[in-house]
Amino acid sequence: MRFVVPLVASLVSFAALQAQVPKGQEPDLSDVQFTTGEAIKMPEDGSPWAHLDTDLRFPAKLGSFEYKFGFKDKRPEVGMLLTYVDLKLNLKADLILAPCPKKVSTSPDILPPVTEYLRSTARDLRAAASSAGYKEVEEKREEIKQGKIEIWKLGAIPTVQMSMEYTAADPANPGSLPPIIQLLNVILYQDTWIQTSMILPANVSDDGRKARDGFITQLVQTIREPAIRKEMLKLCHEYAAEPLKKESQENADSLLSFSRESPVFEIPLPGEALTPALNELATVAEGTEKDVLRGYLVGSGAKALMGDPLEAQLEEGARIACVVYGLIKAKNAAATSPTMEELSKVVADKKAAEWLRQRMNAPLKE
Repeated sequence: MRFVVPLVASLVSFAALQAQVPKGQEPDLSDVQFTTGEAIKMPEDGSPWAHLDTDLRFPAKLGSFEYKFGFKDKRPEVGMLLTYVDLKLNLKADLILAPCPKKVSTSPDILPPVTEYLRSTARDLRAAASSAGYKEVEEKREEIKQGKIEIWKLGAIPTVQMSMEYTAADPANPGSLPPIIQLLNVILYQDTWIQTSMILPANVSDDGRKARDGFITQLVQTIREPAIRKEMLKLCHEYAAEPLKKESQENADSLLSFSRESPVFEIPLPGEALTPALNELATVAEGTEKDVLRGYLVGSGAKALMGDPLEAQLEEGARIACVVYGLIKAKNAAATSPTMEELSKVVADKKAAEWLRQRMNAPLKE
C-alpha cells in the first residue's frame, strides 16, 4: 500500500503551478478530498511538528521550501505525507513517512532492501505520472545512487537516490503539461521509511538547483538533529558546572553553531534586550560581555533542547547569564553593569522573561 493518490494530486497541482494558472486559483493538495485519514497541521506556536513513531521533528520551513499541507492515513501501513513548496521557484517536495518491517530494518545488509524500496516506489510514481497525463523520458533516467548519512556517535543510516524526467504523454498537445524532473530519495531511519519526492521544472535554473540542494541539506540536518540534540544537552550540563572554563566557552559556541545550522532547534536570541549590559561590560572589562552572552545562550538553549516553552527558555537564559555575571564580579570587582544588576533583581523575582520580552519587542508565543 503506497501514497499514490496524494502524489497524483501533487503532480497535477504542480502542473497547474507550472502552467501559470492565475494567482489564487492554483489547485492545492488541501482541495483533494481524503476520506481515509486526517490533515496534519504545524503547531500554531511555531514549533516543529513531532513524528511520534520516531524522535524526528519537522519544521515549517526546510531551506526555501515552506510547509503547505500534510495528511496522515488512518491505515498505519500507508503512513503520512508532508508537502513543502517553493512558490517563487515553482518547486514541490513531498515527504512520505511509512513504517518499515522490523525484519527489513534489522537486516545485516540493509542497502539492497532500501534500494528495492526505491525501485518499487519509482514504479508506483511512474503509474501516478501516467494517470496525470505524463510519460517518462526513459533515456534520461538516472542510475540509482547509494550512500549513507552519518549520525552523531550512532553510526550511519542508508540512503538511495535517483531521478526521472517526464513529458506530456499526448504528442499532439505537448504544451498541455510542462516537462518535469522527479527526484526520488529513500532513507531508512528508526524502522521508518523517509521517502522524498521532489518535482522540478525540466529546465531548472541555477537558483532552483540551489533550492533543491538546500532542501536536501536541511532534511539531512533534521534527521541528524535528535542525536546531536542529546549531545548538546550534555554540553549544557558540563557548561553549568564551570561556565568560565575554556572548554565551557567552547561548549557554548558549539551550541550556538548548532542552533544556526539546525532547521528545528532555535535559541530565542535576546536581541537588544541585553545590548546595554553587554556594552557596559565591554567598556569596563572587555571579553566578559561574551561570557555573559554565552551564559544566556546555554541557559535558554538547554530549556529549548528539553522542549520547554518560550517563557521558561527566556527565564533560564537570564538566570544563567546572571550566574555568570556573579562569577565575573567575584574575580574582577570592576566588571559591573547597572543593567545586569537590574536583571539580577528581576531574575530573583522570576520575572526575567517579561523583562526580556519588553526589551526584545517579541511577544511570548502561547
